[in-house]
Amino acid sequence: MAMAPTRVIMSASAVVLLSLAASFALLYVLSGKNELSLGGGNSINLTSSFSFTLWGMLLGLCAGGFSVGMSLAPDNQAVKFLFSSYGGDWFLLVTAALVLIGLAGGLLAKHALRGAVASGVALLALAFIGVMLTATELPKLAGGLGLPSGHFSQFLSAVEISQVVGGCFAALVASMMGALGGRALQYREKVPIDSVKPPAVTFVKPATEGEKAGSGEATDLERGREIEQEIPQPAEIVMYDKDAEPSLAQSEGGPLSRPPPCPHCGAPLLWIPETKRYYCKACATYP
Repeated sequence: MAMAPTRVIMSASAVVLLSLAASFALLYVLSGKNELSLGGGNSINLTSSFSFTLWGMLLGLCAGGFSVGMSLAPDNQAVKFLFSSYGGDWFLLVTAALVLIGLAGGLLAKHALRGAVASGVALLALAFIGVMLTATELPKLAGGLGLPSGHFSQFLSAVEISQVVGGCFAALVASMMGALGGRALQYREKVPIDSVKPPAVTFVKPATEGEKAGSGEATDLERGREIEQEIPQPAEIVMYDKDAEPSLAQSEGGPLSRPPPCPHCGAPLLWIPETKRYYCKACATYP
């Protein structure tokens, strides 16, 4: 837990440096801006001092509030020309840079909450520094711009409010992306991708009947024979036709010493051992 504040400070410092580097690259390298126009032949030379160079970079990071400043002072041409000097695609470029910077802050923090706090606080601090520079450096240009005192006060107020709104927007974007980057890295550390490997597959060769016999294990054939011997065999069922005439060889003997007469014709009956019944040959039936 002791490393948490240190990591937040380190992440916030990295976000500050990345934000300044991105704004400098977009404003002075990509766009090639050395001055910002205020209309009426007036302009602010960004290379005149380090303060104005830094102010121009910080004002550019607050592009999300430019529309608010122009709506607050619609009749002030200095405000309109100042914000228009950054270019029509400046807002998209700055927003894309804030997304990347926020992700970097979250990855450095290695935690969702710490990434959001570090990225958001860093952008709010830059916006606050920008507002302070606006309040201290721009009044020095009041005499050389040739603007009425009322218009210049309105101009300062619109720029400062734009910086506050734009700074909040930048902090919101950066904090969201910082939380996302920190969450992604936190999840990756919880479940390392490199440690997820497919299970090893081992192919086992089935043992032959000879190997099973040599190892003392009963083979499938022997098990089948044992099971077959355990199954009780059904009694033999003899099918006979009661109307069929039995052979004379089957008519010898009987349970009685003297065969009884047929109840139908009176002829002596014959004993059939196969059916264990008496048979009348004259009637050709079993009485």
